[in-house]
Amino acid sequence: MQIAIEKARKWRRMVTIQNGRHLSMASYHAMLALKHDMIGMCMTSTMPFMIPTFGASRGWAQIPIAVAAPADREAPICYDAATTVVDE
Repeated sequence: MQIAIEKARKWRRMVTIQNGRHLSMASYHAMLALKHDMIGMCMTSTMPFMIPTFGASRGWAQIPIAVAAPADREAPICYDAATTVVDE
């Protein structure tokens, strides 16, 4: 994320990466952009391992998504979610 922030600042463009690994808490990486007055987005996907409702086999991947945006005089906004649900 630090390299992406440096490149975004230099070229004033959106930066993406590929072939990432486990990233832990997605919002951590998105929030790194806040101290540079930038909007941070972090998302990834996994191999399908979730079984859909009434499904018989794995078919859905967990896709964590995080977005952090600075605010002028207010606290920054951070949204962090996953696209899967665990039913207990």
